[in-house]
Amino acid sequence: MAYDSDESGRVEVYAQSYPNASVKRWKVSPANGSEPMWTRGGRELVYRKGDSVMAVSVDLEKRPQRPPRALFRGTVS
Repeated sequence: MAYDSDESGRVEVYAQSYPNASVKRWKVSPANGSEPMWTRGGRELVYRKGDSVMAVSVDLEKRPQRPPRALFRGTVS
């Protein structure tokens, strides 16, 4: 499962296994992020960071292997 939370004082994206919550949750966005969505294959997470849409590969057992990358930028209304 992926979600955003402002419990740290700013909005960040987190991932956690579901329904087995025994795998600890972890922060996906290194600096701000919101509105996470899984890609169709379920191996990548996309989220908004300001006016950018970011993507990161996700393996809940190994955590992200690479830092998030920008897919595109632009104003979304």
